[in-house]
This record gives sequence, C-alpha cells and structure tokens, in this order.
Amino acid sequence: MKLIAKKLVQMAYNNYPQTAVNAAKRALKHKKEYNSKCGTSVGWRSAGIISKKEPLTLDRLKRVFSFLSRAKVYNTGKFLKDGKEICGSVMYAAWGGTTMLNWARKQLEKIEKMEEENKARARVGMIDGVPIYDNKDEAEAKAEDLGCSGSHSMEYEGKTVYMPCSSHNAATEDDNEGYRQAEGVVHKRTQPSDFELREGKTGSTIVGYAAVFNTVTQIGHFREQIAPNAFDRVLTENPDTVALLNHNRDYVLGRTSSDTLKLSVDERGLKYELKLGNQSYAKDLAESMKRGDISQSSFAFTIERDSWDEDLRTVEEIKGLYDVSVVTVPAYPEASATLRAEENCSCAPKKETKKTVEVEKKSASKVRATRTKNKIKKNK
Repeated sequence: MKLIAKKLVQMAYNNYPQTAVNAAKRALKHKKEYNSKCGTSVGWRSAGIISKKEPLTLDRLKRVFSFLSRAKVYNTGKFLKDGKEICGSVMYAAWGGTTMLNWARKQLEKIEKMEEENKARARVGMIDGVPIYDNKDEAEAKAEDLGCSGSHSMEYEGKTVYMPCSSHNAATEDDNEGYRQAEGVVHKRTQPSDFELREGKTGSTIVGYAAVFNTVTQIGHFREQIAPNAFDRVLTENPDTVALLNHNRDYVLGRTSSDTLKLSVDERGLKYELKLGNQSYAKDLAESMKRGDISQSSFAFTIERDSWDEDLRTVEEIKGLYDVSVVTVPAYPEASATLRAEENCSCAPKKETKKTVEVEKKSASKVRATRTKNKIKKNK
C-alpha cells in the first residue's frame, strides 16, 4: 500500500449528498413497513450508516462504490411491482443510489490522484533502471510491486535516498535470462492498424482490438506475444477499466462501469467498443481518426503468469487490466481501431490478400531464423 493510502485509511468521509441519505432512509422505511426480505445484513448495516450520515471509512467507501457499480443495472426506481418487491431497486437505494455512486467515484478518483502526486513527489530519480525515493515508505511500497521486500539507503547527489528491496543486487538482479519482469509492474503495449469511418446521426463508436493474440512483437531486447486465454480471468472479475487518450487519465473517453466502454474476447484478441462523448478532445480524436492521423490501440496491464522460450515471452495470464487507449505512437504490430456510426451496420471482415500472406510468411521465417541462430550460439 502506498504511503498516502496508509494515511487515507485513517480518514473518514461524511460529506456525501443528502439525496443519498434520503435514499437509504427510504429503503429502511420500506424494510420496516413490508418486512422486506431483500438484501443482506451487510447491506442493511450500510443503509443504517448512510441514513444517519455517519462517517465512512475508506474500506466502506470502496465497498459502497463496488456494490453500486454492479447493482445499478438492477435498479428500476420502484420498490414494488404487482405487490412484489423489486430487491434490486430496494438495495440500490439502501446503499445510497445513483448520487452516492457518483460521489464515491469522485472520492476514489481524488484518492488515486493524490497517490500519483505523492509518488511523483517522492520519486527523485533512477539508478540502474530502478526508481529511488526520498523516503523509506515509498521505496518499500515499490518493493512489494517488484516482488521483493524492504529497502536500502544510499547517497545520491548529496542526499540520502532509498531504493526498493533489501539490497542493490536484489533490486537489480535479472531472471529469465536477463529479462526481469516483476509481478505488479504496469506494462503498456501499442498496436497500429487500419480503420474505417462510417458516418451516422446518433454518435460515433470506436471499435478496435487493444491486444491481438499470438502476434510476436519485438519489445526492446526480447520478443513477446499474448496467449489466447490471457484475459479470461481478469474479464470475469468485471474490472472497472477506463478508456483513455494516450494513457492520459486527464482525457477519459469511456469506462466499463458507466457502460460507455465494452470489453470482450474473440478468436482474434481483446476487443473494445468505445462510445464517444461530446467532450472537445473526443471530437478532436474523431476528426484525427477520419484524417488517418491516429489509428493505434493500446492497453495497460500487469502480468500474473508468463513463460519463456529463449528470448520469446508468452503472457499466459493478465493480472490487472487498467486501461485501453487510443494512441498516436505505434510500438506493437497488429490491431484494429474502427470509428463507426452508432447505428446498426454489418462490417465485413477484410479479405486476406496475397501480399498479407507473403508478409506473414516472411515474418514467420525471420522468427524461425532468429531461434535457430540463438540455439547455435547456445550450443557453442
């Protein structure tokens, strides 16, 4: 846990909207009048706290947001229909309803921003590819991300600084034949491709593949590919993933929790559908895509499990999926980004051309040649 988060755990939040308080009171009144069988003791306990506008701990704030994000699809606004309870609506109100959901989201976004700002202030530089900090707490927090523990101090530009892990060797040592990929490190992969634009009257949707399976890509001094089942577990957990412009959280284009971003997996890869809003930067993005200036997709993730074959890493399982982005700088070779009208359309898949087959054959031959060369070196 980051240093700022440790402090925030001790804070309490009670400035939530009166409409959220009223929603919880309404649910409690319904429970008393109809002897409601809806919900659980945890839900009704939260309703009691919210109805009295008691302070929420950070842990309960996260629970409130998590529950309301999932439960909003069951809310109809009515508690009864034909004499029967609509439990989805009752419990949605018990936890504070829509205004509480929006308020909780803003609080958590503020916390995230504070964490990032604190991290930026604390980080003072890099030594041997490892960040160094001006305090021990941040260094030890980073050590958890890197899969080690503790911290150690050193002199840097006349000041005492702290590096993650108990020793310099532990912080910088390599594994997997020199390619250290610690669990918890956020990776970003970018994939350029063609796209098409279809005009419409009711808005535009960007359709693309943030990741394409079994596509070998050169990442620095090693190669990488994504396995077909890599996203299965993380998507079943319904992550609150955001869609961004160039991975910049100041330019949010959509979000899964607000149904403006939809994620799915097919035989090709991780597909996303992003409904654009009316923000000026969203309109600018649409115009840039029409002109052909932007046509790349990207995603930010952490790795749960991978495997290595010489210099080729296969990402077997994604641990965290933090964002999908439309980006300007290509760095990863296969994907699609399509801007289309928010209307029914049948988009026929592109036919495989002779040129495409020849390029793929050349790429495969190049990969085989590299593997053979590496094996010869190894045998020597």
